Amino acid sequence: MKNNNSYFNSIIKKKRNNLYSKFIYSENIQQKELIKLRKKVLEIFSKSEKRNFQSFNKLMLFLNKTKVFFLKKDLDLMVGLESSLIELLKKKGLINKYIKGIEFPINIRIVHPQKPKKFKSKYDTGSIHCDPWAGEPNDLVNIVLYLKVNKFSPKINIYDIDQSKANYFSNLSKYYKNKFFLNTKRYFKEMKKIKKLPSLNLSHKNGSMFIFNCFTPHNSMREGKEVRLSLEFRLRLSDPYKSKKYWLNKTNRRGRYWYLPKLNTKTFNKRLDNEIRLLKKTNNHSSKIYLRKKEVNKFLFN
Repeated sequence: MKNNNSYFNSIIKKKRNNLYSKFIYSENIQQKELIKLRKKVLEIFSKSEKRNFQSFNKLMLFLNKTKVFFLKKDLDLMVGLESSLIELLKKKGLINKYIKGIEFPINIRIVHPQKPKKFKSKYDTGSIHCDPWAGEPNDLVNIVLYLKVNKFSPKINIYDIDQSKANYFSNLSKYYKNKFFLNTKRYFKEMKKIKKLPSLNLSHKNGSMFIFNCFTPHNSMREGKEVRLSLEFRLRLSDPYKSKKYWLNKTNRRGRYWYLPKLNTKTFNKRLDNEIRLLKKTNNHSSKIYLRKKEVNKFLFN
């Protein structure tokens, strides 16, 4: 929690007007920034579907006809999306000295009005949760950026908490040694309490971006008749290689957290080369490089 508080305190000093609370910051990106990100995402969907979506609106018309969608992510294009996001966050002062790592590939989240039947309820984005309850690291900063949202689509719900609540939710993630809190009977008891907390009155607009502490309970409210498209990813406040626990887990693997890139690379191979160069400057780098390559071969090249 200490690193998380330090990061958000650094944001508070510069951006007081956009704070919902001590743990949640929001900002609407400029239209030209939104258009740039949409263009990157449009390329990724076009490559995935092997068809040319001529506009972002036509992509949304296509997605609104689906009940579930699995995106095939071209790694070179995902590097381009990551570069654009990092540039945006740095310009806004949201990537600073406290940020050590980033989730790769960035998650392009497609949230349907109804939960797809194939999804397990406990790991569904519609379930109220804090990410570490499902085995994620406890030094995360969550970011959600709306690419397309309206009154007919699902929206994110974030609960308003104070320091004592954040500490309490933090302790829940480490209470059980052998299984994640999200898989316990106590989880459902805690949900009854959390649902009584006030929800924040968020601005649900295209280009709205929310940055929040990883021990802030949140969920997607499935409603309406259209899909929501958003970029949802996490930043790390400590070295992503500090712990190798859950590195290759099928669910919520720690290996998908990389160092914040020092170079603006355009291909995945260059991105990987840059990561290995950074690792070679650390202690016990051979084992870290081995794990990175193993994660890439198992999850990204398949």
